[in-house]
Amino acid sequence: MRDLAGGAREWCADEGYFDQPHWRPVRGGSWASNPRYSRLATRYGVEPLYISTQYGLGLVRPAPA
Repeated sequence: MRDLAGGAREWCADEGYFDQPHWRPVRGGSWASNPRYSRLATRYGVEPLYISTQYGLGLVRPAPA
């Protein structure tokens, strides 16, 4: 797998972020992140309507059978 970190933080499908049910989690790092926080396991909570050039989507397609 390639290019899994560094382009944009990705929105997660999870509902809520810890004790903040109205927030949504994003993961990974972006082009503007400190390398220390660019791990794919890194999670942040943001409001669903928050707009930033650092957040995006990772499109996934199932592998062919």
